[in-house]
Amino acid sequence: MEGKVAQSFSDRFVLEPIIGRDCTQTPPYLVAPGCQAIESFGAIVRLLALAFQLKIAIGGRASKGFALMGLKRSYLIDPCSPRIAATTSDQDKSLALDLLQILEIDEPFRYKLHAARSNGHDEPLDVFSRDRNEWRGWNTWRGTRDEFNRPHVISFIRFYPERASWLFGGVFKILERREPGEGGYVVEESSKAADLIGRLKVKAEISRGRAFLFENVAPSMVIGEILPKPYSGEPFVGFDSVSLSFGQLDAIVRNDRLDWKTALQNMKGVYVIVDSKTGKKYVGSAYGDVGIWQRWCVYIATGHGGNRGLVDHLANGGARENFRITLLEAWPARTDDQFIIKRENYWKDALLTRGDFGYNRN
Repeated sequence: MEGKVAQSFSDRFVLEPIIGRDCTQTPPYLVAPGCQAIESFGAIVRLLALAFQLKIAIGGRASKGFALMGLKRSYLIDPCSPRIAATTSDQDKSLALDLLQILEIDEPFRYKLHAARSNGHDEPLDVFSRDRNEWRGWNTWRGTRDEFNRPHVISFIRFYPERASWLFGGVFKILERREPGEGGYVVEESSKAADLIGRLKVKAEISRGRAFLFENVAPSMVIGEILPKPYSGEPFVGFDSVSLSFGQLDAIVRNDRLDWKTALQNMKGVYVIVDSKTGKKYVGSAYGDVGIWQRWCVYIATGHGGNRGLVDHLANGGARENFRITLLEAWPARTDDQFIIKRENYWKDALLTRGDFGYNRN
């Protein structure tokens, strides 16, 4: 009996490199999240069509199997995991999937690629995570040149937590081209691949610049992953690994990320804020009825948390975009406040944050 075949590629197929994994079941099964095992060849063929030319080798008891169409890059249908697993030869770095079909692009020569990178103040990934309207504005900006000189723009955002990784940011139709300083581009967001916005990640080495002919860059883009839901900031991975730019923290707070909120709201602790331009530091703490999460939300709301040294710094030309906050110590809510204050003073002394070397005033 045939299982249910996923109707959309965006039902999250993850490409996972594996080496020499043996399959132990026959016949081989192909499973997608929420779908039953697919046992018939006909169902597999239909899934191949839905996956848009995915190059698959079907694994039997051994890891060899057979390759379709003689393609060098092959994929094993893994009976041990509900994922499509990839094996890649050193000689073949070609696309595993047809990017144009996934993005519903029929005429690539009508599109410019927008490679969104830091503008010196903000990372577009943080902007996308915290405010979609603000991200839309990144696609309307125009400099002295008409860089988006085609009818459509397809945007990818530099996914800076990973090297050479880009997040799909949407397709935009250019409605009007105004002069620089007069509104820039007037755009309309397209419905093309709308369900993949913030979810589709690709690997690509894109040279410096903002705008490119899409047909020149697309062949070098390799599908990496489709996230289960749009990206909304980095996940919480542990108290010993908390170090965030203010842009990252802003996105986490605005999205009210449950993993971060749950971990930090009932914890006391000590943290350090560093200005990446001046190198100066500020050591602060969260104690009493105010957990780390609540204290950090105040920083996002104000930029300075009410600390006199940071208030003065921002008033004299400092920028919150240059701040990075790192958790030094985290303690349970039952910890005595005087102990937290003692640890805060220890770090002030250790990091020389009083006087000329930092922003602490006491």
